[in-house]
Amino acid sequence: MNPILLFALAGVITFAIRASLVVAGDRPALQGVVASHAPLVAPAVLSAIVASALLVSDEGIGPADPAAVVAVIAGAVAVHRQGNAFTALLVGLPVYWACTALGLG
Repeated sequence: MNPILLFALAGVITFAIRASLVVAGDRPALQGVVASHAPLVAPAVLSAIVASALLVSDEGIGPADPAAVVAVIAGAVAVHRQGNAFTALLVGLPVYWACTALGLG
């Protein structure tokens, strides 16, 4: 298939999906058990990503990089104080870079 046609088709499909959300209006309300557990999805996914990044390497499961551990702790403290998960990136990445520059990693 022609690459230009393929990209155009992907663009049309993406636009149709996004437009359908606008046309459909509000999302249906979550009910029952799903509504009570929905706020826990983001922290669970973030925890899984962090745990796999810390403990899994090319060689398999092993000890975590000390610079990464310090960055995760700094990010967790920032999130606990601010209540916003984005602060984990704003604090954790510079701490990781500083630790790596100092030779911790």
